[in-house]
Amino acid sequence: NLFIDVPFTSLNRGILLCIDCASVHRSLGSHVSVVKALRQGTWSPAVLNYINLINAHGANSVWEHTLLDPNSKQQKRKPSPKDTIQVKSTFIRSKHVNLDFILKPNFQNDDSTGLEIELSKQLHASVRSANLETSLRLLSQGANINFVHTEKGSTTPLQMAAKCGQGAQVELLLLYGADVNSTDINGHTATDLAQQNGFSALADRLNEASYEVTDRII
Repeated sequence: NLFIDVPFTSLNRGILLCIDCASVHRSLGSHVSVVKALRQGTWSPAVLNYINLINAHGANSVWEHTLLDPNSKQQKRKPSPKDTIQVKSTFIRSKHVNLDFILKPNFQNDDSTGLEIELSKQLHASVRSANLETSLRLLSQGANINFVHTEKGSTTPLQMAAKCGQGAQVELLLLYGADVNSTDINGHTATDLAQQNGFSALADRLNEASYEVTDRII
């Protein structure tokens, strides 16, 4: 069982956490890390499947890219389980607040708007497949979660993931604030597109998510 020795997860970071690290993650705020206990509360099959898949796809390598790269000049050392909570806290803040270890975008265009558009187009393409690591990396680099791709029917990444039946990608996008109720050029929502393409269970999940968003706003 994947969750025997790791009692917590950060849903949006896609990683498993020990008790010490979970306490630090919670202190960062839910806008940085959405922490949930794995053996408490209610888990929907869709979210549980997402957590299993994103771990299998190596989500932690997104946040520790330069630490894992043998050619990197990064001097930071990853803490060991025996290190103090203060040492772990400093490392976690560098990793998840400052994003010190992610792969920085390397495009010729130095314009920040142009860079965001390029990353967002790549995200729009990535969510059509099951490669969660690529999507997570693009989000960490600054892709716009609600980017409207005018060359692709004015669809968003969420709508494209729903159209392609990529349930785990949908969960990732929802965690990063994808708008469930936005519509494409034909007035179709992500729920509509999932239903039209024969993904009824995914359409039900998106419909459920639209109510979750409403409840949070209230």
